[in-house]
Amino acid sequence: MAIAVQLSELVVPGRTALVTVEVQEGVVGAHSLVPELALAAEAILPNIAALARSARAAGIPVVHCTADSRPDGLGANHNARLFGAMRKRPAAATPGAPTRRA
Repeated sequence: MAIAVQLSELVVPGRTALVTVEVQEGVVGAHSLVPELALAAEAILPNIAALARSARAAGIPVVHCTADSRPDGLGANHNARLFGAMRKRPAAATPGAPTRRA
């Protein structure tokens, strides 16, 4: 059951921001390198979009933290499935690629 909440009741003006982490095409979107993750996230994406719209309408900054990597892989982690998938698709790691869109 959904609970109606007024965003204005939850924020402190000047001290609140909405931060999304890796909500981008290459992680949870159509260009996901891990399709199972995109499928699992599919139902929540409209809610994240609605929350971002509401935050902007309330004057709350919205910050999108995206995953990115160098095309040569320097400095990349290797301890997660997503990183392994990225190594298999080096073009996806190129800044500006569709997988990078938030």
